Amino acid sequence: MFPFVSILLVGLIVLPEVFAQSGCGATHRDVLGPYYLHGVPYQRLVCSGGPYLLVTGTVRDTTCSVITGATLEVWQADSSGHYFMDTRRLNFCRGKVITDPQGRYSFITIMPGKYGWGWYTRPAHVHFRVTAPGRRTLVTQMYFSGDSSLGVHDPCGFCGSENPSQVAEPRAPSGDEGSYTVGGTSYTISEVAEWDIVLN
Repeated sequence: MFPFVSILLVGLIVLPEVFAQSGCGATHRDVLGPYYLHGVPYQRLVCSGGPYLLVTGTVRDTTCSVITGATLEVWQADSSGHYFMDTRRLNFCRGKVITDPQGRYSFITIMPGKYGWGWYTRPAHVHFRVTAPGRRTLVTQMYFSGDSSLGVHDPCGFCGSENPSQVAEPRAPSGDEGSYTVGGTSYTISEVAEWDIVLN
């Protein structure tokens, strides 16, 4: 076999693996929706009432480098599927967190309630608006595996519940994940959803 043919064949074998490992794919974008509010306070207890869900993950760029100091604005429906626009309410299901030096973020909330859309029902979801210096703002939604309204069953045809990168898989807490403290109050965690975010 001629040398250049061997080199070509090796390249065809090696390059796909190199490309697969060379970066992180950006998280899919999703619709902002009508319930976004500016000026939400920094708080890691997004929606109270329990059972509590710990949402945690890492924010990276497309080279897989962690992003420190990214701001995540979070909002969702309550357990009955209702959104609240009045931040004076004790429990308005909104919050804001910042990533730590390792690019990690976390907050606690409850599983969002599902709500009707015409004759159908939207899957449970949490809205995110993620900003970081020098990065394009990401507006997206996080969904949950096992939801019967995901994908083709989602009445919002322009939403992204069919994208695997937007679907978290809740699991039982392990180790010290069973308890989460906010403002001196300890909350018992029933489920954990790990969801990493990649910004352009």
